[in-house]
Amino acid sequence: MRQRGRGREGHDRGGRRRVGDVAPAADPHEELRLLREHVVADRQLALDAVGTIFLTLFRSQSKPYRYSWVNLARFITILGLNVLLVGVLKQGVRGVLTGNLVGSALGALVGLSLCLKEIGFEFSRERFRRLAAFGMPLVLSGIALSFVMSNADRYFLEASGSLKEVGIYGLGYKVSYLVTAMLLG
Repeated sequence: MRQRGRGREGHDRGGRRRVGDVAPAADPHEELRLLREHVVADRQLALDAVGTIFLTLFRSQSKPYRYSWVNLARFITILGLNVLLVGVLKQGVRGVLTGNLVGSALGALVGLSLCLKEIGFEFSRERFRRLAAFGMPLVLSGIALSFVMSNADRYFLEASGSLKEVGIYGLGYKVSYLVTAMLLG
């Protein structure tokens, strides 16, 4: 049943796709491209989670310089790559995802290198199994809640504006979030 005043089914009056509508891609190459972008975004989220572990450790040990270096390295990498890949090379969403992935990987690697010098490495399968059984529901709900809280506003912006406006908003949001994290972290 069509809703009143919405225009064509699945589109607003301006012809833009409504948020939440998922139409199958006509081109199989497009579907593959979208799948690759989702995989990159998932990897970036996983690396962010690993980096957050190191940042939390540095905060709990009252080591502000290590915390700041990891955040600064990540921020400069993401900002620089986003400007290069999106602004100069015009890669669009792929450029943003690639920049975020590389920045998150660098942040996780810097955090790991700073931690391994201090704590060493030892692995226990039994302890890992118990910790994973306890923590996995918390991790999954945390990721879901974090995604909704940090990205829900962009879907509303897309519905009322253009993707360019959403991209500009997203970049501003990241910069303000990182500055806040550096100041209050």
